[in-house]
Amino acid sequence: MIAKMGGSLQQAQACFRQMSTQGSATHPGRAARIEAVTVGWKRGRPNGNQTERQQEPQQPQETQQPQEPQQPQQPQPTAQGNPVTILGWVIQALTTGTLNVSRLTPQLAMFYNQQRFAISQRMQFMGAPVNIQLVNQSQNADGSALYQFFVQFQRGQMQFQLGLLPNGTITALWFN
Repeated sequence: MIAKMGGSLQQAQACFRQMSTQGSATHPGRAARIEAVTVGWKRGRPNGNQTERQQEPQQPQETQQPQEPQQPQQPQPTAQGNPVTILGWVIQALTTGTLNVSRLTPQLAMFYNQQRFAISQRMQFMGAPVNIQLVNQSQNADGSALYQFFVQFQRGQMQFQLGLLPNGTITALWFN
């Protein structure tokens, strides 16, 4: 999804590089998350635009530490990718003020452009995300999926809602 939205591999991995190296019974460690993001980013590249993206700088390999056995992860219900990974990229883009508005509905793009500076300031104040937890998901009649998240940042916590159409268009973005 991030590759489809025009994001680089480094952008896709950015928020996960700041997470703990240790995993838990419910959440993988940093190295596993970064590997999953890399695989997803490579799968999301458009076939006709691979040359530029193949030149992504190689990131240093992290040593994987033994982890506790993990519970089986539930399959993700949408074709556009892991919603936690997508929200991580969206948070990074909100923080830097570089969200690709062509991937938003026109109304959402207009609102974002009006509030870009304030959103970026608030996200910068919160610091890097430490943990992103998907807490609920539902399907709307228009085919969009609505995801609700709880996000722990370095300086607090926030709730997010992210609406996605099957083609990757963001239909809703709410946080408090």
